[in-house]
Formats: sequence, C-alpha cells, structure tokens
Amino acid sequence: MRSRRKPMVSCVLMLTAAVTLASEGQTFQVPFSGSGNFATTVTLPKYNNPSPLASALIEILSVMTSGTATITNNGSIPQTYTTQIDSEISLNGPGVSGLTLDALSPPRTDTVPGNNGSLTYSFAASGGPESTLITNPAQLTQFVGSGSLTYSVNGTGNIILLNGPTPAQFTLTSDASGIIEVVYTAVPEPSVLSLSAVGFVSLLGFIGISRRWARYSNGSRYR
Repeated sequence: MRSRRKPMVSCVLMLTAAVTLASEGQTFQVPFSGSGNFATTVTLPKYNNPSPLASALIEILSVMTSGTATITNNGSIPQTYTTQIDSEISLNGPGVSGLTLDALSPPRTDTVPGNNGSLTYSFAASGGPESTLITNPAQLTQFVGSGSLTYSVNGTGNIILLNGPTPAQFTLTSDASGIIEVVYTAVPEPSVLSLSAVGFVSLLGFIGISRRWARYSNGSRYR
C-alpha cells in the first residue's frame, strides 16, 4: 500500500517557512532627565535595515517626576488652597514639532496659616505615552541610513491653583526623567507575502488531507 503521509509533511514544512520568514523593523529607546525647568537633547539612531521603511513612530514613552511644592499665604487669615502639579515635557526634532506630554499629580487641598505662613508638601507624578506617526515617504527619507537624529527635550513644572484666594505665592522644585522611543516599521517584502499565501493554502490542504486520512484509517472509502 502506498503511504499517504508524505503530502502532510510537505504542507507542514511550507507553512512553517511562511510563519518564520518576516521583515523586521527596529526599535530604539533613549533616556533623558532634568531638574526644574530644563532643556536637553537626545539622539535617536536612524533606521538601518535592508527592508524599505514603512513608518516611524516617535513617542515620549514615559515620564516620571517628583519634588516639593510650597504655598505661602500672604493674607492675614488662614486660607484653604487646592493645588495640582503639572510637569510638561515637549519634544522637537526631525518629523516632530511640539509633541507634548503632561504628567499631572493628584489634586490636594491644604489649609495655610495667614501672615506669610507657608506649607510645603511632596509630590510625584507620571504619564505617557504621547506619540506621532510618520508615514509620508518624503519625511521618512531623513530617518534612513547610518548615524542618528537629534531631538530637543524641554521640561517645565507648574503649580496649578484649582481653588483658593490670592494673594499667595507658589514655589516648586522638581526632578524629571523619562524615555524617548522610536519604532521603525518595515515594508513587508513581496516574497514574504507570497510565501504566507502559499502557507495558508498549504494549511487548507493539510486540513483536507488529514480528514481524508482519518476516514481512510477508519476503513471508509473516499474519492
């Protein structure tokens, strides 16, 4: 009797090849940090891959900030203030203009003594991600090749007065850190797409042969 297992093996091999072959993109992450109102720069590597570039996703992946805030009541009587800390990070550079991420602390309410009395509290905040996707071929050309691209990172901190009287003074000290990320996505190669289609057809053939083999093994006739 002629063995019918060989076609099944062939289908499995063709499907495996379709799954394992794929065009690869690239992802890079670069940290940054600063204190108070700061300005710094980061460099992101360019896309250096034989496959054509389909898109570049640039994002402020995450931001963490902490510090202290002080409220000074210049009035003559105690007053109640509700405040919140806003740590703002902005990114500018090739393909990106004014990409901004705000890390907000939870609001809090405090009573501050009068006659220039003050109150200081600690805070922590986090946020992210915030991103922009670039798909325009004319813009993508600047991301391709060896070397890197430079971006400016600016950080500012503010005390937001949500509720409370004036006159009052607010001072803030803060430290911020975060990660800038670029995700390059490659254009799928035609050969990979074709092979994936072959693998799908092979899978259908594998299922059909398996069913017919099962019927044959059970003594059933098939056409």
